[in-house]
Amino acid sequence: MMSKYQPDSKISVKCSKSESEKGAALVIAIMVMLLLAAFVTLVVSRVTTETVITANDSSENRAVAATLASLESTTRDFADVFERKLSPTDADINEIKAKTLPIPELQSNYLFSKEITQTRDSEAAEITGGIYSGLYALRDEYEVDITAKDVDSGVETQLRRRFLNDRIPLFQFGIFFEDDLELNRPPLFTFGGRVHTNQNFFISAFPVSSGGGIYFRSRATAVGELVNDIWKTRSALASGTDNQNGVFVADAAGDFRELLTGRASVNCTSPSGANVFASNPNMPNCSK
Repeated sequence: MMSKYQPDSKISVKCSKSESEKGAALVIAIMVMLLLAAFVTLVVSRVTTETVITANDSSENRAVAATLASLESTTRDFADVFERKLSPTDADINEIKAKTLPIPELQSNYLFSKEITQTRDSEAAEITGGIYSGLYALRDEYEVDITAKDVDSGVETQLRRRFLNDRIPLFQFGIFFEDDLELNRPPLFTFGGRVHTNQNFFISAFPVSSGGGIYFRSRATAVGELVNDIWKTRSALASGTDNQNGVFVADAAGDFRELLTGRASVNCTSPSGANVFASNPNMPNCSK
């Protein structure tokens, strides 16, 4: 009888070992699931963070663009004041600050604030760069601060621009002209002072070989165009002698440099683009 129960005893041991393995597999499965859950949680958290960062970055970029647009618009409005008067008044500044941005979408999505202040009292200063280099001016320094706040996200950006307003006394110029300045084929002409016109400068000379020539020992500047291949009256230069030249301007070293005919700011003898003087029917047809 004892021999009949021994196999049962062995089977009982085997069953106990099988149950033990099932418990270990369950623990391993739980651990794997926990690891997967932790990984998924990390991925979701990382994706959420990246999404928030991307959204914030996008909002900041849009806010910066809106602030820059307002800054450019305000700068233009402020510069327009100096076209009419030497110095802006408090009323001028308040009017500029009250102006809205001429872009309805930006104006409705952002809250803008503007500050315009004079950061330094007027002082005499030498201009060191640009076409007026070497002249003295009464200089004012201004600062424009623009802040834009996104109505939806609350993102706020600020940009600041500083600029100078130089008031140049006229006595420093040898010739200062408000209208179009014309210098057409004079006898041998040499001028030592600065020449400037607030409009266009029409200039042509007799060839040096014929005893002509125009010589500027200092700078010659124009707000408008420099024209040296046609007269303002639309009279072309002498037929067959288009390359008359004869106009010279001294460089920084004092050496005369020749302004060749047809190498000014516009081409009038053979224009190939839009007429820069189209708004004035009395002017010749010239292209850049």
